[in-house]
Order: sequence, then C-alpha cells, then structure tokens
Amino acid sequence: YIKLFNKKNNVVWVSSDKYIELYKKGYQLFECRQFAKAIDVYKECLKLNPIGISARFELVECYLMSKQFSLARKSLYEIKDFLHDDTFNAKFYRRVGYVAIEENSFKEAYACYQYSLKYENHPSVSQEMKYIESKAGMSVKRIDVEGTLAKHNVPII
Repeated sequence: YIKLFNKKNNVVWVSSDKYIELYKKGYQLFECRQFAKAIDVYKECLKLNPIGISARFELVECYLMSKQFSLARKSLYEIKDFLHDDTFNAKFYRRVGYVAIEENSFKEAYACYQYSLKYENHPSVSQEMKYIESKAGMSVKRIDVEGTLAKHNVPII
C-alpha cells in the first residue's frame, strides 16, 4: 500500500502475516498486563507498517496503563498524521482528553472531549465530560474549545 504523507512523501507499508502475528502477540501481552513487553512488540509492528493505526492506538493504551502519560501524548501526536476518518479523529481527541484528565488539565480535557463530538457522538463522551465537570467545576463549560486546544498545543485536525 502507498499513502501520500504530508503532501510531500509517499509512505509505503506492507500488510503481512508478520505484522498481524506481532499485533496479536502485542494484544495478548496487553491483556496479560505485560505492558513493557507489549510496547516493544507494537514498536516492532510499526517498523513493518508505520501506518498501522490500530498498533499505534494500542501502543498509546500500553503507555496509559503503565502511567507513562508523556509518552502516550507523544505517541498520540505522532498518530495525527495518519488519521484518515472521523472515528479515528474522535478517538484521537478522546485519548488526548484522557491524558489531560490524568495530568489534571481539566479545561484541556473538556475541550478535547467536546471537540471529539465534531467527529463522532461516542457514548463515553458525556460521562467523561460530567466527570471533568465534577473535578473542575462548571467553569469548564464556558471555554472556547479551539482556543483551549491551541493554548495547550493540541493539534486541530
């Protein structure tokens, strides 16, 4: 497969049995809560298929579960160049929002979840926004969403 990347370069990636085998292994390790090993396996997956959105999101989940929030955020920001549909765009903002909650950046988190609704009305969003309101107070409802994202250097897709 070939995809135009950043309107400059073509990225070529391979869909192979090796990638699928590694992905499944990473998922099994994740399910067994062996996050460090799963991270290594997902990184190997991405060497075979740098466009592997599923492996990229699973890598983020490993970082989240092992409380490596700065690495989760970094990995999410690397994903943004590979997003190609509304479902993934919405998931991107929900995961950045989750990181922001963990970092006690409640306005950023609220803005991320609110912005995710632009792409998908996921059932978890209203619950997360209520949780954020309970932690931060009602003041988060009165934010400029895109301005808040920009202030926190969250990419706007």
